Amino acid sequence: MNKSIFWISFITIVLLIAAILTIIFVGVDVLTVFSNLFLLIPAVTAYYLNRRLRSIIYVFMCTFSALYHLCDSYELCLFSFEFHHNLDFFFAEFLIILGGLYLVEFTMKTQWIEYWLIFTGALIIVILQNLLPGELSVQAGITAVVFFGVIIYWIAYRYEFGHIPKYDWSYLTLGLALTAGSITLFSVQNMWYQGYWGIHSLWHTAAALGQHYILMSRKKAPLIQAAAGRINYHF
Repeated sequence: MNKSIFWISFITIVLLIAAILTIIFVGVDVLTVFSNLFLLIPAVTAYYLNRRLRSIIYVFMCTFSALYHLCDSYELCLFSFEFHHNLDFFFAEFLIILGGLYLVEFTMKTQWIEYWLIFTGALIIVILQNLLPGELSVQAGITAVVFFGVIIYWIAYRYEFGHIPKYDWSYLTLGLALTAGSITLFSVQNMWYQGYWGIHSLWHTAAALGQHYILMSRKKAPLIQAAAGRINYHF
């Protein structure tokens, strides 16, 4: 684990230096593109912890969010602007669902429930994108459902086993704090148009680091989990 922490710290420092140089030589708007690279940190962490499917999802998030901001800031679009925007929004909300599900322990017998919840969550986000034009209302609703879902799970777990699931609370507390901060930044980013690039880039960074520390709050999964493509399986 110490080796993993070293490499994560090294990657973070390199990205921060690269971000500063990018601002100096290219301009501030490109930071909304560049800051997505921080999602590679939880991608590496997830891979190290044998959460291989999560690692792939983080790489997809990094890619599609960067493509959206290239389209938004520089009109370098592979698809229509609306498609890029919807895909970026989808992954931003999907991040909340994945974070909540990571706090739930699934066994071999209950693995299908996690798959069902992931698929259902993704489908609900797509439906809400088409029904509700306001992003903040959708985000608030998803955050509330995930938050109370985890609380209910902890209560039920304590009732069944006499304690809540075991986490590294130092990592989990930091991860949840960063996640809450990222949600707040996302909510207020449009209040200051001139500073949008900075607030949105900070949201990328806080959300990515939040996922990293949430991942670190649980032990490394068995290797069989990676081979089977599972996310949270425990013996």
